[in-house]
Amino acid sequence: MYIFKNAIRNVFRSKGRSILIGIILFVLMFSACIGLSIHQASITSQNASLELTNITGQISQNRMNMMKDFEPGNKEDMKEKMDSIESLSLDELQKYADSDYVSKFYYSASLSLQASDSFSLMENQQQGPGPMGQENSSSITVTGYENDEAMTDFTDGTSTITERNMFDEQTEENQCIIPEDLATYNGVSVGDTITLKVDDSTTVNFVVTGFYSSTSSNPMNASNTIYTSYNVVNNLSETYDLDLNVNGTYVFNTVKDFNKFKKECTKKGLSDSYTVTSSDLQSYQQSIVPLQNLSKFATYFLIVVFVIGAIVLVVLNIFSIRERKQEIGILCALGMNKTKIALQFFSETLFIALFAFIVGSGLGAVTSVPITNTLLESQISSTDSMNETKKQNFSRQQTPPNNDSSQQPKTDESNNQPQEKGLEKVTTVFEAMNFNVLLEVGAIAFVLVIISNCAALLCVMRYDPSSILSNRD
Repeated sequence: MYIFKNAIRNVFRSKGRSILIGIILFVLMFSACIGLSIHQASITSQNASLELTNITGQISQNRMNMMKDFEPGNKEDMKEKMDSIESLSLDELQKYADSDYVSKFYYSASLSLQASDSFSLMENQQQGPGPMGQENSSSITVTGYENDEAMTDFTDGTSTITERNMFDEQTEENQCIIPEDLATYNGVSVGDTITLKVDDSTTVNFVVTGFYSSTSSNPMNASNTIYTSYNVVNNLSETYDLDLNVNGTYVFNTVKDFNKFKKECTKKGLSDSYTVTSSDLQSYQQSIVPLQNLSKFATYFLIVVFVIGAIVLVVLNIFSIRERKQEIGILCALGMNKTKIALQFFSETLFIALFAFIVGSGLGAVTSVPITNTLLESQISSTDSMNETKKQNFSRQQTPPNNDSSQQPKTDESNNQPQEKGLEKVTTVFEAMNFNVLLEVGAIAFVLVIISNCAALLCVMRYDPSSILSNRD
């Protein structure tokens, strides 16, 4: 107890030295608090964003896995192998959907029909392969959805109804909605009947119930697609023996469920020619790049602060011990062993560090969120600027020429469908400091005190009390 009381008295007795050490430790504690808060905010924001998001996944062909077994340039074998792998049927997709990890499952299907004399494609879309392998034939993709929820382009705002209504959700009548620009090009009005060809001798009529517009990054495909119900395209496929390409979407509550679902699909016999992917996770990884950069910056900053702080404190303690040689000699002469003397010096630094920890952590708690958001904003701006520069270097247009860039995504009021929670870019953090950060800052302070006082301990053990008292220089 005497050691600790004497340590406190020495702290207040040598105010200049204590203030200097206190300032250095305060700066170190504040810097450590900010750095750890930034790192913690990055992790918390990433986890919170994923927890509030439904992850969607699809089962698709694993082309990369199929290509690895072929020799470069062996085009015929590669083409034959890829053509032999068909898309999964609806029954197969539903088999994998029967899982505890899947919260929702919905699907769509598409087939190709040819344009007719009365309804044609826009001029810049009339070249290319047509249905059933016909070359240089104009074709229109007819996509049918199981229900409104499966129409993700409309639920996320990529597409929106611009005139009249959506087709009935479970209709078996040939109702459809068509792109607004395609309708204008063909002079079609809502309520009109359009005619498409199955082949040269067979036609199919559709009643247009509404027009839609799309902000899709691929306007050519958007203007070449009409939408209807799944029942319609399924009936057309069965009636005219048309190839039907079915796409299923699985919805997961968490990333863990998505990863477990991938393993479960393999156990259920999913071939390695197929893979389970999630565009949501890929988009999310791109959106958190600024946060990851900020986390790396915080880590490097902490390392620099720790190294510099330890060096400064070691040097300061060495000079302090040299100035207090007489005090060490007197304490030894009074019977105090060197271990207790070293413990007293350690206690002095520890008391100062405790005060610096309280003040530094308090100030860090107040300023951590504003500082983190300021740095995050800078990182986002820098990342966006780099991406924009890359796009400009490639001369890629960001706004399709046939779309109005000022158009804002609108809700499909005719459906009143709840929108899925999407993966949004993290631009603001609301929490940076927590109990774990305080523990980590305290641990850093304690380690710095130990490292800096190791030098003092070595000096104390090296001094000879009799030589110190006999030499007053």
